[in-house]
Amino acid sequence: MTRAVVFGYHNVGVRCLDVLHAGSVEVSLVLTHEDDPGETLWFGSVAERARRYRMPVIAPQDPNRNEVFQRVRAAAPDIIFSFYYRQLLGPQLLALPPLGAFNMHGSLLPHYRGRAPVNWAILHGERETGATQSTQVGVFQQLDNVVAEVLASKTLFKQVISAGFYIFGIGVAILWRIC
Repeated sequence: MTRAVVFGYHNVGVRCLDVLHAGSVEVSLVLTHEDDPGETLWFGSVAERARRYRMPVIAPQDPNRNEVFQRVRAAAPDIIFSFYYRQLLGPQLLALPPLGAFNMHGSLLPHYRGRAPVNWAILHGERETGATQSTQVGVFQQLDNVVAEVLASKTLFKQVISAGFYIFGIGVAILWRIC
């Protein structure tokens, strides 16, 4: 069985954990963020979902600290996934799993790197946005959504989540065939 470590947050993290759990992937550790008490939460909790699946979960301030690296290494991942995780993972973490590290981002990279990519796409009047699944060495696959009208960020975010969820499912199927 393939063993994964997941860095995740938001609905994207929740839904991708569901895919991994349904696919009988052993998730040996989940890393997420503490929710900001000043932020209105309208999305699912990765920590709650991980606990429901009896997956060990931690919320470190800095995922690149040595003690966090040691915890990830002890989890012995074959693969690392990052789903809407709010911090960059350092090269030491990314080099750890033999099958590589994969990231899901809510824009058509390289556009709108960083937090809130859907909001930035709306603010800049983009007519197209989407989701990107990438590795540490480049884009793995992308799926775009045409923005035909000005949408509320929550509505467009749901469409981008659907695109990301779709390409993640395809990506997992491809990876399992390769491995």
